[in-house]
Amino acid sequence: LEEAQQEAAKGRKPQALVKYREVLKVDPANSEALSWVEEHLRQKRMYADLRDVLLAASRAPSVSNDTKRQQLRDVAGLCETQLRDVETAISAYKQICQIDRGDEQAREQLRRLLERAARWDDLATLLEQEAMGAPDVEQKIALEKKLATLHEGKRKDGGAAAEAWARIAALSPGDEAAIQTAVKLFEKAE
Repeated sequence: LEEAQQEAAKGRKPQALVKYREVLKVDPANSEALSWVEEHLRQKRMYADLRDVLLAASRAPSVSNDTKRQQLRDVAGLCETQLRDVETAISAYKQICQIDRGDEQAREQLRRLLERAARWDDLATLLEQEAMGAPDVEQKIALEKKLATLHEGKRKDGGAAAEAWARIAALSPGDEAAIQTAVKLFEKAE
């Protein structure tokens, strides 16, 4: 770390970068080294290296959950805007959702990316989890309807769509349309 500081003070950035990266190999969450390397890589537009450094830092056990979430947001943003790496962006948002299940912004971004990548099975799983955790009945019904539409339209799974409509019918017992839709879909799916 001292050698890196000396190289940076002398204006020898390439040598300082090498030394700071050595520090990050030992301690990926070292705040001084991470800050310097992050700034340098952004200036040089070395986004793939920056993604890797931030991912390593987010995995360090000493890092707080808030810091991890911020680093993962940075990774997702870099992957989506600079690197066109949708898979890593999806992975980062999934990790944020695991750290904080109540992070609505991360869930929304994850949902958007899953739709964009046409990963319908993953999107269906996400919507099912959201529906199970939804606090009120109206919200559950809205999520189940989205899920039913997804199953029927994108996944071409009539049975799963029928099950979603059956859950909607159970949530709103007076809704004949939900029951009829579930029955039709069950018949269609045999």
